[in-house]
Amino acid sequence: MTRSRFFFLRRRLDALALVLAMAAISVLVSAGKVLFGALAVSGLVLAVIRPKSWNSAPKVFSLLLAAYCIWSIGLSLLRGEGLDGNRLLSYAAIELAVVFLPLGLFFIRKPLDAMILGARIGVVALLLATVTEFWLTGERIGLGRNPAILGFMVAAAGLIARLPMDKPVRFLPNGRWWLYVSLVPALLTQTRAAWGVYPAMAVLDMVELGRSALRRRDKNSLAVMAIAGVVAAVVLLPFVSTIVERGQSGMVEIHRYETTGVATGSVDVRLAMWDSALQVLAQTPAIGVGHVNKMAIVSENAGVNKAEVGKYTHLHNLVVDEALNSGLIGLSLLLLVFGCFIVSVFVQSRNVLLRETAVVFVFLVFSYGSFHGVLLNEWMIILVFGFMSVTLTDLARRRRALAIRQRL
Repeated sequence: MTRSRFFFLRRRLDALALVLAMAAISVLVSAGKVLFGALAVSGLVLAVIRPKSWNSAPKVFSLLLAAYCIWSIGLSLLRGEGLDGNRLLSYAAIELAVVFLPLGLFFIRKPLDAMILGARIGVVALLLATVTEFWLTGERIGLGRNPAILGFMVAAAGLIARLPMDKPVRFLPNGRWWLYVSLVPALLTQTRAAWGVYPAMAVLDMVELGRSALRRRDKNSLAVMAIAGVVAAVVLLPFVSTIVERGQSGMVEIHRYETTGVATGSVDVRLAMWDSALQVLAQTPAIGVGHVNKMAIVSENAGVNKAEVGKYTHLHNLVVDEALNSGLIGLSLLLLVFGCFIVSVFVQSRNVLLRETAVVFVFLVFSYGSFHGVLLNEWMIILVFGFMSVTLTDLARRRRALAIRQRL
């Protein structure tokens, strides 16, 4: 096989691999993790045999992510936590692998477009699969896995799918409405923490559509807004009782915990964990207490709620979990990674839709992470850091291509 033929095949196959990886991981199919891993390994090989390829990577983002991973891994090893039962090491290793993902995208001409296409396929598959499972079981939907994890993956895939492609597939066209297609699967998972992005993005979309309609005096856009409101009401009506019930149960638990100090439910146990965790963190704020013994220490400090807190394997809060795992230093590095992503998108792109989606994506990570361990699961880790890495790699390429054209 000639070199040109090899490069041609890699362009086709690598792009297809990224599309399938995104589609598969959206519906929690393990093949998605394997394909993302293969692209990362390809990047690692390229980094070794051709170090100059790092020029194509988003440098600041990659350095910050690598620093965060090295700090987390190094701190864990220095504590002597070892490999047995230390899930933090495996999660940090996945995040470190993402550092090499931009290099693994070398043969993909438009990596963000490939990821968007995969997300759209994933959203369609999620809609069909979740509705079918709900029709068969009538229960909370998880597609055979944790419904809370699926809830996040649905919302994230919906956000990515709404981004514009340069050359969209005819039967999967561009449109902000992709996010709202994912609303039904998100509701069927009954994951409250994943619902916040929908009203937030709906407000932004309605404002933009309204401005466009008034600016152009476009009666059709105003009609679309009215129709969208009616459709949303019809779709949401069957879920109103579920939404109200989930919200009321949470408020009851909070009131009971504030009154008695005893936690017995879901929300109030989280409050008890966080109260205890913050007391523990105050003793070693810079480096935390580590992942392995974290819950044992927190439960011992939880008083009457020791037994309930001891049932959990993590603190169900992104900020508190990271602070206890790697201290405020590790948490600061993590926050810098997300901050770098948003700043880079705003600096390198004038696309309003991409800017909005970048901000709301990070909002999803932290709003969902307020009640769940969003970075303590390989599915969500790959999607979160994979999306940010692919986006910044794509923007960096476009910027370099523009600079070359301007020189010519």
